Amino acid sequence: MTSEPLTDVLDAVTRELAAVLRVEPDRIAPHQRFQALGLDSIRTAELMAAVNARFGTGIVADALYGHDAGA
Repeated sequence: MTSEPLTDVLDAVTRELAAVLRVEPDRIAPHQRFQALGLDSIRTAELMAAVNARFGTGIVADALYGHDAGA
């Protein structure tokens, strides 16, 4: 991992998102909207479960709508 915390988080979330979408991480652009990536409600819940487990957070799936993948 790099020494920049925000880059580390972005990379980790991108990897989790790629796993949920079953694509390579490099296919996800940081400024794509989650909905444009094909994230439906079930995949959103799956992504949030993975992110919350990885970082010990409690982010709800609704928080993703209207945001960019890298936001």
